[in-house]
Amino acid sequence: MLAFMLVATLSIAQNTSTVSSTGTGNGVTTDQEGSNTSTVTQDGTTNTADVDQIGSSKATADQTGLDNSTFQLQNGAGNSSDQLQNGDRNTASSWQYGDGNTSNEIQVGNDNRSLIWQQGNDNAADVNQDGNDNNSDGALGFLDQIGDRNTADVDQTGNDNQSGIQQGVFNGTPASDNTASVSQDGNSNISGVNQLSDWNTATIIQNGDSNISAVTQQGSTLNNAAVTQLGNGNNSSVLHNGSLNTAVINQNN
Repeated sequence: MLAFMLVATLSIAQNTSTVSSTGTGNGVTTDQEGSNTSTVTQDGTTNTADVDQIGSSKATADQTGLDNSTFQLQNGAGNSSDQLQNGDRNTASSWQYGDGNTSNEIQVGNDNRSLIWQQGNDNAADVNQDGNDNNSDGALGFLDQIGDRNTADVDQTGNDNQSGIQQGVFNGTPASDNTASVSQDGNSNISGVNQLSDWNTATIIQNGDSNISAVTQQGSTLNNAAVTQLGNGNNSSVLHNGSLNTAVINQNN
């Protein structure tokens, strides 16, 4: 009887949660069901972290400063979410449904916002924001992927930059195997990528201030858009509706 009980105990899935808080008024909420691992580290004042996991995934959150907030929800197997925030009043959120998805959010500075939503399998998303009031969360900024094997990367340095990437559903069909990359270095730049079919690639590079770029690729497959804008006040727009279209824009002033 004892041997049976030992075997049964070893076969039960186990969750592991590690919390370390240093400072005043920090709060952590963890809810895990299945065989998950979470690690939350907070150093500062009135920071909050919320981890919700169902299945078998891994989440880490590390915050230093004042009034920072993280949220991580994962439902599935083999998902991974990592969040690092250093500064004040930064907000990072990650929602992942499916298997094998990965998200990474790094924010250094104050009042930055990041949101990642991934639904499907084997998607990957990265947000790196260094400065103040940068936004990849909200009306003009987000990272949303619905489908399989999509990859998105946002890298913003400076202040008041906004970036949004959506790789999702077109006519009821999820988008898969798309790649989007946005790099903005400067202030008050705005970029948007919208890819609603399969096997599309979009790259936006903006260095300077007050540049605007928008890329939309939908309807079919294997479209490619590459935008590079250097200087201040450049504006570009790309719309592809079909297959095997290519656009290359270089603007410098």
